[in-house]
Amino acid sequence: MSSNAVASSNTYEEIEVEVNILTPYLPIAELLNGGIIRLAGLMDFFNVDSFLEPTWLKSEMISDEYRGAIKYVNICAIDSQVGAKIFFF
Repeated sequence: MSSNAVASSNTYEEIEVEVNILTPYLPIAELLNGGIIRLAGLMDFFNVDSFLEPTWLKSEMISDEYRGAIKYVNICAIDSQVGAKIFFF
């Protein structure tokens, strides 16, 4: 029995392009009772530009800091995928 599978490794740049295409389509953040902000994502990636009312942050951080934190989470998720094997059949 033979296999025609070919393995390839992801590069940071390849994953970053895919994430930049994917993230605008991810769910937006929502405010829950008690002031908790819930982020819904996909495969550890989150929408950086999801709707956020500045009042949700309660002066704990500014909107740019919030976006920067979400971008950092996405960067860490990209780093975790670099070198992962993809199999093509």
